[in-house]
Amino acid sequence: MLHAQLTAAFGTDWYQNGGPNFTADSQSMIGDAFASLVNKPLPLDPNDVVAELKFAFWGGLLGPHYDATLWRHCLHKAFLARGGRPRKTVHGRLNTIRRFRNRVMHHEPIFNRPLQQLHDEIIEAISWMCRDTAAWTTYRSRYDEVAASQGN
Repeated sequence: MLHAQLTAAFGTDWYQNGGPNFTADSQSMIGDAFASLVNKPLPLDPNDVVAELKFAFWGGLLGPHYDATLWRHCLHKAFLARGGRPRKTVHGRLNTIRRFRNRVMHHEPIFNRPLQQLHDEIIEAISWMCRDTAAWTTYRSRYDEVAASQGN
């Protein structure tokens, strides 16, 4: 959704055409994405570049630094599925999800976290972008089954 809004506002190569004025951190993450695609044939497909951008990149675009520029210009449109949300709310939620994802990916214990609440918040955040995707995710989620099998 964010990629679609950035493409509509700045063109298909928004990540490199100078349209958005990215911070040094964001530019570095874009550089990392390109570096990981060094063996891909040119020209690179924008979807390949977007797929290589880290969750932190996307969350960063929703941070306060980009409020007056990217958020107000185009990114808010990605979160209109349920009437829209303030940037601060969206950024906070995605940061919570990112931190939880990092715990999981680094094999840190998560049994002491409010897993049902986190699951529900992830589904809700998806619904801010697309109700159909949230419904599909809910239908496909095995959280309740797995939690029940663990005695939660």
